Parts: sequence; C-alpha cells; structure tokens
Amino acid sequence: MLRTTLFEKERNQLREARSTRDSNLSERCLYVLLSDEGKGVGEIAKQTKRNKHTIRFWLKAYQKGGIDGLKGTPPPGRPAQKSPRIYPII
Repeated sequence: MLRTTLFEKERNQLREARSTRDSNLSERCLYVLLSDEGKGVGEIAKQTKRNKHTIRFWLKAYQKGGIDGLKGTPPPGRPAQKSPRIYPII
C-alpha cells in the first residue's frame, strides 16, 4: 500500500501549489493531499477519475523528488521546428 504522510509545511506547500494556474501540477498535488488524508490509491483514482497506475506514479514521484517531482518534464525528442514557423502564416 502506498501512503504519503506530510508535515504541516509540506501540506501548506501543496495547498499553495493547488491554487496555481498549472492544472497538471494542481491535480498532482491533490493526489498527494488525498493520500495524506488516508485515502488509498483506489479511492483517489475513483474520486479523480484517473487510472490507479497514474496515481501510483505521481505519489512515487512526490516521495522521490518532493513538489519538484510533480512538475512535468519536457517531452523527449527533438522539438518541432517547422510547426512554429508555419502557424503564423496559416
């Protein structure tokens, strides 16, 4: 069973991050806060309508890297070069 127990400082950090405009980070913080409230992975998945694997992934990411672990990483591969030049023309 994967549970997260937070200190008050961490809890406040996550609540503050929930109020940011980055919806992905906000949602991931919610997973951790719900886990801190004692909810299991299955309950969190059902409440947020996400897959259990997704919840586990982000809880582990938080345990490993803290709030920085919840931030998205850039997609792998070379960035698009043609699309940014074409969009203004279209």
